[in-house]
Amino acid sequence: MRLLSYLNLRLTRLSPRRAALLFALIACALTATSVGVGKATDDYYWSAVFRGVPGLPEVTNGILDTFSFGKGEPDEHSRYLARGIIPWWADAQWRIAFWRPLSSLSHYVDYRLWPDHTWLMHVHSMLLYAALAYATTRLYQRHLNPRWMAALAGLLFAVDSAHGLSVAWLSNRNAILSALFGVLVLLHHDRWRRDSSPLHGVLACASLLIGLLCGEGTVAIGGYLFAHACFIDKGAWSKRIAVLLPYLAVVVVWRAVYSSLGYGVTGTILYTDPLSDPSGFIQNAVLFFPILLYSHFACPDPIYTMLFPGSWFAVYVAVMLLVLAVLAWAFLPVLRQNPAARFYGAGMLLAAIPYCTSVPQYRLLTIVGIGGMGLLGAFLGFTYESAAADATPPTGARRRRMVAQILVFLHLIVSPMMLPVHSYSMKYVGDIVERGNDSIPSDTGITKDRVVILNATGDIVYAMIPLMRSALGQPFPQAFWVLYSGNRELFVSRPDAQTLEITNPLGWMEQPWSFLFCRLPHSAMRAGQVIQTEGLTVTVLSVTPDGRPDHVRFQFSRPLEDASFRWLTWRDGAYRPFTLPPVGGSVVIPELTIQSALEQLVASQVRPIRDLFKRPSKD
Repeated sequence: MRLLSYLNLRLTRLSPRRAALLFALIACALTATSVGVGKATDDYYWSAVFRGVPGLPEVTNGILDTFSFGKGEPDEHSRYLARGIIPWWADAQWRIAFWRPLSSLSHYVDYRLWPDHTWLMHVHSMLLYAALAYATTRLYQRHLNPRWMAALAGLLFAVDSAHGLSVAWLSNRNAILSALFGVLVLLHHDRWRRDSSPLHGVLACASLLIGLLCGEGTVAIGGYLFAHACFIDKGAWSKRIAVLLPYLAVVVVWRAVYSSLGYGVTGTILYTDPLSDPSGFIQNAVLFFPILLYSHFACPDPIYTMLFPGSWFAVYVAVMLLVLAVLAWAFLPVLRQNPAARFYGAGMLLAAIPYCTSVPQYRLLTIVGIGGMGLLGAFLGFTYESAAADATPPTGARRRRMVAQILVFLHLIVSPMMLPVHSYSMKYVGDIVERGNDSIPSDTGITKDRVVILNATGDIVYAMIPLMRSALGQPFPQAFWVLYSGNRELFVSRPDAQTLEITNPLGWMEQPWSFLFCRLPHSAMRAGQVIQTEGLTVTVLSVTPDGRPDHVRFQFSRPLEDASFRWLTWRDGAYRPFTLPPVGGSVVIPELTIQSALEQLVASQVRPIRDLFKRPSKD
């Protein structure tokens, strides 16, 4: 409790405005490492769109439509398939199209002002995060008392390492913008209801609309509005609910326009639309909801859970449920006593539900963290003041203090140390993709050739390469065909001069390597299914019990030795030339082990720490 005692002494002396400004500065300082990240993965998409997508006329997005990767239109699907922008196993209705015009506009402003200075784009994101830390602290100061408790919650939010990726990844700036305008919704709504200022009600609705145009994640703010009606607002219940109707109207109109413009998600397990696939969303929420809460309080990035083998994942789930049960027990006294704690706790739980539409990741926890850190600040402040008032606490209180000490260690010591690391680690994700792109031939003759990749280790390694090459002005092949994405051992045979057959007993579209293009169960593939594009016919010879291909024939329109083909395979962290087997022969492509994949992920966290403290070369 010594750290809390020190913070109590220091934070009590700060005025509310100075505390918020201080935490904004701390947020800037701890995320400053993001300035050196550069561009990564999706960042090349909007860069290419702003340049007119040279070399890829198939992509026709406008400058305010940089989060629309595919709209599921038949003509578009055929064009994308022919060039290799999507792989052969992608669902014909594959669509990932988000309507985020204001986030797109923020990137376009960057592009117009400093197109060759990516570090200034990162400064832009960093300053937006500082503004978010400031606004969130001001929100806590309206509900949490005494003053130091509100400041403590603001500090916890500002140094939360889960925010690092959202700051570091330019394309995830929409999460920061959605959270910022979401907090403004809550500030204006609270002033409307508690200060009787109707103007702030109008400003709250306007902030909600702006937030939705930045990112659909702003919908999660509805959870806090409902919690506010339950635990902060006064008066008859009918009136409390009635004041929420203007917000509901904004969301309904936004969603109607969103859908009418063709935006949405279908044909992929990476995202689940709760309106078009409610059963799939509910199934995901049962698992994803506790994972998000556990990751928020216990700090581990949930994306790593996707790599656990079945038996280890069961252990993870058991530990997760135990930790969440302990936390619920520990939080119970402050929840009973403090309406603000109930507001932030309930808001956090309700806000986490919309984020179950996607695979759990740290970058989904920004809006969830508004309530989570408000609740944590209330709990730590309550526990400290209880300890100061009771020299001989009962056993339950002593155990709650132990929980508080663990949470202090995780969120006030470990998390601030990891925030600069997470704010830089996106660079190494980008490096993997860039290394893959750099290993693909870039001679001018490639524009007339077809690049055929036998095995890409995952969607992330190849999916953005077409747009990356366009953004960088590099030549793009006539076609960019990926035959398999994953880490498994492949058996490749050649029955004739123009055909390859690939067998993988565990099947294509295996998680976690193929989230992006993995089909939903209702569109599972079947034996005998044929996918045809110019120059290539793919025939599914057999499938796994859950409808994923495990034996596939690839028949090309020319002999495989034709000079127009460039054959590649992923090996040793890059694409390498692939030697075709002779007619009647076969070859085995070795497995990329889970261990090596984990080593790559761990390296993405460890290497930033090493680089941050590495001495500059004397050269």
